Amino acid sequence: MLSIGTVFLYGTNGVCRVDEIRREKIRGEEQDYYILTPLFTRGSTIHIPVDSAYLREKMRPILTPEQARELAQRAPYEPTEWIADDTERGNRFRQIIADCDRRELIRMPKTIYCRRRELSAIGRRLHSADENAWRSAEKIVREEMAHVLHLEPEKVMSFLFEREETAIAN
Repeated sequence: MLSIGTVFLYGTNGVCRVDEIRREKIRGEEQDYYILTPLFTRGSTIHIPVDSAYLREKMRPILTPEQARELAQRAPYEPTEWIADDTERGNRFRQIIADCDRRELIRMPKTIYCRRRELSAIGRRLHSADENAWRSAEKIVREEMAHVLHLEPEKVMSFLFEREETAIAN
C-alpha cells in the first residue's frame, strides 16, 4: 500500500502525489481509494481504488536525479528510427507510453521531432496521430524531468533538444 505523500508517474496523467487514502462510495460500491493530485495539472484529482491491480500497474516510480541526469546526457546520442507504416508506428508509440520506458519515452519525441523537421523542409506536416503521440510522451518526460531535476516544465524539452540539436549538427 502506498503512503500519503508518495510521488510517482501515473500513466499519461504524469507526475502524481498521493494526497489521501479514504473510503468512498462510488457507483454504489464502498472501497478504499488513493486520492491523487497531478502535480502539473491544476485543479485535477484522480481516484484510484486501492485494490485495483490493473490501475496500480500504471503507477511507476519516479526516476532518481542521477537516473534523470544520465538519460539527459545520453539523449543526444540516442538513435532515431521512423517507422513508415502508420499502424505499426501508432502501435509502437502506444506501447512505449504504456511501458513507460524512460529511454524510449525520450527517444520518441526526438524521433518525431526529426521527422517533423524532414517534412517541414518539403512543405508537409506530421499526421495528427503522431502529433498526439508526441504530446503524450513529451508530457511524461517534461513533468518527470522537471520534478526530479527541479527545472521549469516548459524548459525541459529545450534542455534536452538543445543537446540534441548539437548532436544532430555534428
